[in-house]
Amino acid sequence: MLQLFTTPEEISTYSSRLKRRLNKLRGLPSTPIVGILGNVIQTLKHETEAKLKIKLDQGHVVVTHPLLPGLSHEDIGDAVEFAGLHSWLHKPNIDPIQPKMLRESQATFGANGYNLCSGYTDVHICQEENLEDMTWETVYFVSLSRTVLYTTIVGLNAPFTTPWSREHIAVHPEFGTDMIGNYSSEADYWDALQQKLVPEKPDTEYPISLILLAGESIEIPEAREALMKALGDRLGPPYTARTSKLRASLVAYAPPLFAAARGAALYARWRQEVPYGCAEGLGCEWQREADRKRMKRGIDLKTMVCEL
Repeated sequence: MLQLFTTPEEISTYSSRLKRRLNKLRGLPSTPIVGILGNVIQTLKHETEAKLKIKLDQGHVVVTHPLLPGLSHEDIGDAVEFAGLHSWLHKPNIDPIQPKMLRESQATFGANGYNLCSGYTDVHICQEENLEDMTWETVYFVSLSRTVLYTTIVGLNAPFTTPWSREHIAVHPEFGTDMIGNYSSEADYWDALQQKLVPEKPDTEYPISLILLAGESIEIPEAREALMKALGDRLGPPYTARTSKLRASLVAYAPPLFAAARGAALYARWRQEVPYGCAEGLGCEWQREADRKRMKRGIDLKTMVCEL
């Protein structure tokens, strides 16, 4: 995975696009990075099939990921295709206002319930909600896992649209919690982590208004303490008493480990329920609710038969 962090972004040329196309026609990954990602996605696919006892061949999925140098929208789409799946984010006729990639920060934003469009079945109503009713947030996103620390500051209005400001990202593989053994003591690691967690000054004139968390290691008590101290260094002590909104944003609605996945699943459900870019008829919601009730009755009946 270190290669994905350090490889500079490839400039798309006619020859590079032709090479990608030829590799795909031969049944090969379009690039080496696509091969790595495709194998990871394929492994997840097989594990999901075994766990849920279903087949996902040619199924539609949403892949969420950090914004990394050298990792393009096209790479993700090719990797999903190489794994034998289809992507809701990489369809050839995708509506231009749809995101071409779902960044981890966006998915977590949606998973925690921020600025979700209530009228998502009608693209026009949803756009009006985004413009008129939803507040702009300057988000400080922190993801800490066993292998990497990833932070970003980004302006977000709605979770499933293109961010309105440039993301300032920082990727530190050397600060994953598996690296604790490389320090002289655990205390030294947490002190060093605290320094890395101090947020940079945002490119936007707006101050940080929301904190979002992800990763399996961010809920370790020492990690949370390091984050609180780092925020106090930047935002002024005592941080926890500064604003109720910032304090509340640290109490995640979605568990950090699954937050990005939950946001991606929500977006996939939206795309599955109604084609984006279309205004559906008035009877569609009634029909959808009737289908859900009929399906639930079938499940309840099956359960009753099993119990008998």
